Amino acid sequence: WTGRPSIGYTRRTVREPIASFFYSRHLDLPEEMGAVLRYRTAAAEALGYPLRGGDAVFGLDAKAEPVPAMATPYAAMAVNTSRDEKLWPEAHWVTLCRELLARGLPSVFYWGSAVEEERVRRIAAQVEGAVVAPRAPLAAVAAGLKGASLTVGVDTGLSHLAAALGCPSVGIFVSTPLETLRLFGDGPVESLGGVGKVPGADEVLAAAERVLARGRA
Repeated sequence: WTGRPSIGYTRRTVREPIASFFYSRHLDLPEEMGAVLRYRTAAAEALGYPLRGGDAVFGLDAKAEPVPAMATPYAAMAVNTSRDEKLWPEAHWVTLCRELLARGLPSVFYWGSAVEEERVRRIAAQVEGAVVAPRAPLAAVAAGLKGASLTVGVDTGLSHLAAALGCPSVGIFVSTPLETLRLFGDGPVESLGGVGKVPGADEVLAAAERVLARGRA
């Protein structure tokens, strides 16, 4: 309608194939490239600049007052997500949080709706020293993630944000293919699971210990 060129993915690489008919230029970039590299490549090709080699460097900062304001080391938990099939069993969260507490990292839980609050309170009630953060603007939550020693989360925005902020992070994926979407960040990250694969609490704990060790190195 504007008379300007429109650029998008080819019919075989776009999620909504009919949309490709409206593009004046097509980019043949399959999802198997992984979301971050795919989007970076698309932007570079569309806007005509060279893509720098190596992993993405986000360089994000969080300058708001963190929620909660914790003086001691803590682990941030991103338990909730938009679709139930992405959730990790609550019993696994309880086991993981107890093990992290034994290693000196109490858990802080974040939430954004009444249903999510109920879920985190059920889990936190079973873990000594666990904190349920108050509902807060995203900038304050981001500052809380930035200040955490570790973030563990399912496939949700907070997990990806924590990784981008440089917090040592572990992503738990149970219905998302790791080939197309996994954690990327400025700090050490690991992603576990995949479609139909539910990592155990012991696997996630081992990954947490690895990213913590790399973060201290």
